Amino acid sequence: MNKNNKREEILDAASRCIAQKGYASVSLRNIAAEAGVALSQLHYYFGNKETIFREIISNFTDEFSTGFDSYLRTEQLAENKIELLVKYLKKISAEEVGSCRILCDLFSLSLWSESFKKIFNDLFYKLTQIIEEHIINNNKLKENYSKYSKATLASVLVNTIFGIMMQSSVANACNNGLITSLGVMGEIFK
Repeated sequence: MNKNNKREEILDAASRCIAQKGYASVSLRNIAAEAGVALSQLHYYFGNKETIFREIISNFTDEFSTGFDSYLRTEQLAENKIELLVKYLKKISAEEVGSCRILCDLFSLSLWSESFKKIFNDLFYKLTQIIEEHIINNNKLKENYSKYSKATLASVLVNTIFGIMMQSSVANACNNGLITSLGVMGEIFK
């Protein structure tokens, strides 16, 4: 088996473990057992659990922000993009519960670790830029909230998104009330 495939298999196994139990509760032995590899292989490919988690997070943030941006690029009319954003977030909340839990773990770890804080802040910045480009440039939105900068409005929207996604993860299910909150967010920012 190719070295990159083995790394990917280990990362997939680690993602499943961390999504189920949380970063703090997962050991390298748990990950090795889930991946069907010897503990020494984890050390060979990654060195330690933090490196594995950083790589999982890096992959997630790249996929999430790229998907986020691509989804919003499918619509030309700015006023319809907030609806697309809500649709994308509902899809992610329903289909990627494990990824949402990993995102919650990243937030928690970023409170205590400079390296995780940087990853979290970089993700937040990317998403804020995407929101600013695709949604905040809506003329009606600029009129309704003219006393605020585009960056501030984008930040509020990204904070709202994170809050709803985290609550959805904590609720352990695709809670209809939380998903409805995404729709309300869409109405506010139209």
